[in-house]
Amino acid sequence: MNSLFKTPSTLWIVLLGTLGFLAGTTLLKFRADNNPCSASFSETPQFFVWYCLVGFETAIWSILSIPLWQRLQPFKPHLQKHWIEIFLTLLLATLLSSLMFGGARQFVDKLQVPVVF
Repeated sequence: MNSLFKTPSTLWIVLLGTLGFLAGTTLLKFRADNNPCSASFSETPQFFVWYCLVGFETAIWSILSIPLWQRLQPFKPHLQKHWIEIFLTLLLATLLSSLMFGGARQFVDKLQVPVVF
């Protein structure tokens, strides 16, 4: 078996998962008490559920990042050849998603529905 695709050790997986969970949850708690609305939400059970879900998601992404990167290495010549198309596609996807988020925000504001996002 190729050494590039060897299975990481259990200790490495636990360490990556722990660091990912801590990174995700630290970002959520950073300046969570900045305004009264955020402070009141951070004391609710819903925030705790969201806090745990974000922590688990960042833990999973940190665990999967190294094997995913290793699996993508055979595609490196193709990526180097078509980097402009890939960059423009990612830029367009980012632009469209931000426009959709902004449009949804304006739509919710017109409905005067109390939604925080």
